[in-house]
Amino acid sequence: MAAPYYGAPQMSPVPAPVPVAVVSPQFCAPYAVPLTVVKKALSLSGGDFVITDANGAEMLRVKGAVFSVHDRRVLHDAGGQPLVSMREKVLSMHNRCEVFRGDSTNASDLLFTVKKTSVLQLRTEVDVFLAGNTAQQVSDFKIRGSYFERSCNFYLGHSDTMIAQITRKYTPSNVLLGKDTFLVTVFPHVDYRHAEASKNTRRRSNPPLPRRRSPMAAPYAYGAPPPPAAAAAPAPVAVVSPQFCAPYVVPLTVTKKAISLSDGDFTVTDANGAVVLRVKGAIFNVRHRRVLLDAAGQPILSMQEKVFSMHNRWEVFRGDSSNASDLLFTAKKSSIIQLKTQMDIFLASNTAEQVCDFKIKGSYFERSCAFYLGNSNNMIAQMNRQFTVSNVLLGKDTFGVTVFPHVDYVFIAALVVILDEIHRERGD
Repeated sequence: MAAPYYGAPQMSPVPAPVPVAVVSPQFCAPYAVPLTVVKKALSLSGGDFVITDANGAEMLRVKGAVFSVHDRRVLHDAGGQPLVSMREKVLSMHNRCEVFRGDSTNASDLLFTVKKTSVLQLRTEVDVFLAGNTAQQVSDFKIRGSYFERSCNFYLGHSDTMIAQITRKYTPSNVLLGKDTFLVTVFPHVDYRHAEASKNTRRRSNPPLPRRRSPMAAPYAYGAPPPPAAAAAPAPVAVVSPQFCAPYVVPLTVTKKAISLSDGDFTVTDANGAVVLRVKGAIFNVRHRRVLLDAAGQPILSMQEKVFSMHNRWEVFRGDSSNASDLLFTAKKSSIIQLKTQMDIFLASNTAEQVCDFKIKGSYFERSCAFYLGNSNNMIAQMNRQFTVSNVLLGKDTFGVTVFPHVDYVFIAALVVILDEIHRERGD
């Protein structure tokens, strides 16, 4: 039996408040920046991308050169101004790419280089060296993950301090048209244009990919995109307990058991694969009752569906209780009929329920949802489905969940379970 977790899973120290600025500090936002990266389906160069923000507005565009020995790419803002240029080094065993300021290829304008950590790889591992790091003994940034599964994380040096992550977005149109769409989350105070350039150089170290287009919007000429809302307050978003709020990003993997009598058993693991939470379902229970336990088997909270609820309302209680005095929060669909997922979460003290305390928005059919503070666009967590060969063969559902700093990760894990329960009844 593993030792119980008291508090957040152990990760690396919280990053310094100094911005991670590679291209420019003006591209570092004090809030998380969600981006959608789409490769164009029809392109002579085979390397044209469109990058949009959370509202679908175009922020960046990548243009590839036709018949280029160096496989050259230029990243522009939405107004067409070149920000950085990327090219692959010829005859490089490690697929080394160089990134320059603006439309330049002069050594004096070099910003950083990107290369595979080793020539032969089963899992993606890429080193990023800033121009000032001429010795290149230790990388300044690292990318790790599985490009086959289209899921990678960006780290500070060789630490486990995550600064951004990328997952593939699966939609019926993408599958039918052979397009690739990526969801990129750039964490607060991180240069989102550096992360995007690294992503585009990294793709040349892997099998070529296919594509889509986005309508032109007003350009982001200077700095980061307008914030979705004001930056989150430093006070922890603690619903279950402040001990479950970490000062750093907490990446979790939520896996639903393929074979389970209750059809509601889940395992939640941290970045190192250690079990931090388990969810046990009750057999033949009208309310679909679930209990969330720590790694030692101690109940943290219980969840049950309200009978005869048109909005699929769920109630969540402290410990193994179902008493009204132990109610923590309720969750329900925002409307009875939905094309896209939208859920409202109300804390126990919010008895009027006129305005929700938290909201979930996205597409559960695509297994991609974001968690927000109230009715704002201030994101506190996000989830995406992880596609692996074993998951497809065994019919398992595995979700990658990213809980932002100072947010209760047990609360978010419970919401992921409730989301799955509601959509399982609909047959999604």
